[in-house]
Amino acid sequence: MELGLTYRAVFFALVLLPFIIKYIFNGFSINNKLGLIFVLLALLIEITFRQSGGTDYSNYKSLWDYIVGSPDLWRDRDYFEIGFLFYMRLLSTFSDSIFFYQFVTFLIPAVIFYIISRNLRLEQSIFVLVLYSSFIAPYYLNVVGQGLAIAFFLLMFMVLTIPRLFERSKAGSILLVSLSLHKSAIFASALFLNKRDTLILLIFVGAIISALLIYFGLENLVILAYSLGFGFSLEYDFEASVTFNDIAYRFAHLIIILFFAYVVESNSRLKYAIWIYIFGFLLFLFLIPFPVVALRTSLFFRSLELIIYPLIGSEMKHLTNRGIFSLALLAIYSVPFYLNWSNPLNLILI
Repeated sequence: MELGLTYRAVFFALVLLPFIIKYIFNGFSINNKLGLIFVLLALLIEITFRQSGGTDYSNYKSLWDYIVGSPDLWRDRDYFEIGFLFYMRLLSTFSDSIFFYQFVTFLIPAVIFYIISRNLRLEQSIFVLVLYSSFIAPYYLNVVGQGLAIAFFLLMFMVLTIPRLFERSKAGSILLVSLSLHKSAIFASALFLNKRDTLILLIFVGAIISALLIYFGLENLVILAYSLGFGFSLEYDFEASVTFNDIAYRFAHLIIILFFAYVVESNSRLKYAIWIYIFGFLLFLFLIPFPVVALRTSLFFRSLELIIYPLIGSEMKHLTNRGIFSLALLAIYSVPFYLNWSNPLNLILI
């Protein structure tokens, strides 16, 4: 086992696992916040002072260096959303240090994670397990623009599920901000839909994609989508694929969620999150002919695992159920934990 992966495994065993064991025996408590705070602070320090790590690190660093040294904001406009470019420009007015940029870029999601975990009464040991295993490496070491959009997506969910004045207007404002940071945030608009609307939308999307596939064929349709600006790169779109394992893994999550949601008494917030999650899974299946889009879209909806599993965990009343639930999560998240942290590019700490 490589040194970096060994460190991650030791960190998990010595820091994360004790909090999960404490949850199994003691159950949910809103006051159990030290674990989440400690992990977020540890990640904040690591991400702030890293000088490499992540497949996309060099792209963001070169863009930061360019923005700091040039008045031209539009460089690489095709690869970075305008909101993210303005965000980097704003930060550069305070400091030209890459460490400052990295500090603020993870501080924002970290604060949002803490706020939603407290306001939604999430089981924080489960939240940390999901976050560390499945989301830190791909989003906060790599595609940080989408990482910010995901944090705002979860904030939208909180705003829409806590009855307050003008919650839909506030959520709409958050959507616009996140959309300016990463175009995948367009799927966050699904939070505004009810069950009837999502069913109609799924049928509509499925019918359109089926008709286009029948008329154009897959290869010509990918080329057309690329020419209209919907692709990432022709080579990437054709080489990427959605495997049976990709589908099976997402289906396994769905089974675990539905089973344990049945075990506990699902409140309206949990039911709402699960419905949007199912919508994302079905949309993923419809988009399989466009594998890059399907995978990136499904990853966006899968961020709801940061809310669904901790919500289920907070409702678990019996020790045996909490133990079985925790073991199921440890098993299924061992897959992304290994895949993410065994990548040498993700293992460099500082």
